[in-house]
Amino acid sequence: MNTLSDSEKRIGSLMARVSAACIFLSFAVQVALGDPGSPGFDSATGGIVAILNYAQAFSFLFVLAFSLKLFNAEDKPYFRVVIQAFFAVIAINMVNSFNATGYFNNDGTLFTVDQIQILQNINAWGWNLLAGIAVICVLTVNNGELPTYGVYSGWGGSILILVFSLGSIFGLLPEGAFILIAVLGGVILFPAFIFSFSSAFSKA
Repeated sequence: MNTLSDSEKRIGSLMARVSAACIFLSFAVQVALGDPGSPGFDSATGGIVAILNYAQAFSFLFVLAFSLKLFNAEDKPYFRVVIQAFFAVIAINMVNSFNATGYFNNDGTLFTVDQIQILQNINAWGWNLLAGIAVICVLTVNNGELPTYGVYSGWGGSILILVFSLGSIFGLLPEGAFILIAVLGGVILFPAFIFSFSSAFSKA
């Protein structure tokens, strides 16, 4: 059984807090400074959001990597493969974080900034589905490592993310439900689940 070193516990705990905080901050910046009437790239918030998204993904990679040790992934092959797949997706999201801002600030590019954002988000439904599955995988192998609020927020967040994804894919979401489910599942419950790893790593 692989055990977390003191350094991994310390770094994992810090990165869980950073990752969760960046999700909240990114949403807050877009709400407070963004233009709700402009659905495309927002030059006022684009750079700030890109930095926060990069930091969120970067820190979340540590959470995912160390979770393999936290939950003894060597003996749990399904959990191990799903988390490794999710790790790869998060890494791709991280390196794409500055695409729209970079294209906005440079001339002579092939695509418009809005086209870049569309291309960058073209796999969003698949990302959301895998996120929901990954959270459920963590919860099924959890044996008291996560605090109670992390378990509840994980179940709530994963169910809402999966409902949001499948409902959106097949056009089943009623009007008004899109924003409510996205905010509750992706901005409140999912970050709370990530934050709970801070306690889990510290006490491992």
